[in-house]
Amino acid sequence: MDDNSRLLVWGRENHNKSGRGDWMKRKYRDEFVKFTFLIPALLFFSLVVLIPFFRGLNIAFTNWDGIADHYKYVGLRNLFQLLKDTDVLPPLKNTLFFALVTTFFVNLFGLLLAVLLDIKFKGVNVLKTVIFMPMVISLVLAAIIWQYVYSDIFPILFHTNGGLLGSPSTVMWGLAIICIWKE
Repeated sequence: MDDNSRLLVWGRENHNKSGRGDWMKRKYRDEFVKFTFLIPALLFFSLVVLIPFFRGLNIAFTNWDGIADHYKYVGLRNLFQLLKDTDVLPPLKNTLFFALVTTFFVNLFGLLLAVLLDIKFKGVNVLKTVIFMPMVISLVLAAIIWQYVYSDIFPILFHTNGGLLGSPSTVMWGLAIICIWKE
């Protein structure tokens, strides 16, 4: 047997010509053990999220009222009725607006602040403290701070009566600013 056909694994010679031997068995056993730790979490996730989601998706295409024993498949009729409902469209628009605005600005400001913090200058530690402060304070304290900002400071600076939260046309911007600041 030549020297190239031997594989030294943890101080022992392995004469298996494929080069796998005990090392591969150990690797697969270790990976299997790691996977077994995921099984309870996957079962819980399946029971709490996946199964109700797919059952609800199935029910969404029926005319079931939630009480009767029988139902009939109606296809996309429920979706079309939902989109025609005037009580559903404003919250849907608000949710879409909030999600798009906060996602865009959180990522934009996060990138800008990361670039700014990467630059070496005097006072960078003070800047880091100021930037990371919203992440470590509680939501209750953040609400008190923003209540003060919106009720006392904002009207003085911008000459408005109710601040951003006092008007239905600006309340979504006010909530988005709070969310962006907290992130």
